Amino acid sequence: MIKKRWSIYWISEAGALSLFVVLSVLSGRLLLIGGAVLVILSVIWTVYYYKLEYSACGGTINLSSGILFRRHRRLPPENILWTMRLGLPGCGTVMTVLHTSGGRAVIFGDVSTVF
Repeated sequence: MIKKRWSIYWISEAGALSLFVVLSVLSGRLLLIGGAVLVILSVIWTVYYYKLEYSACGGTINLSSGILFRRHRRLPPENILWTMRLGLPGCGTVMTVLHTSGGRAVIFGDVSTVF
């Protein structure tokens, strides 16, 4: 079963908001520019995260991602060299990085059927 988790999304949003608050306190002039950049990045990240889809069928992991252009990839288990799971205390696995022979694929969640 593959399950997408929202932990990394909320952590990145909180980090961006914290950075904006710190920059606003240090320099009042950056308030408008920083706010606009934060809103734009939040919208792009939200749309990308909603559009990121993955599933496991017959031992193969199917990945689809992209906002304007969809990218579809299939990862058979024999192409996965090694797996790295990143987690946070209390959240469990937040992100799984699958290192393949042709690059790497990042999955925001937990992979438990194939591995």
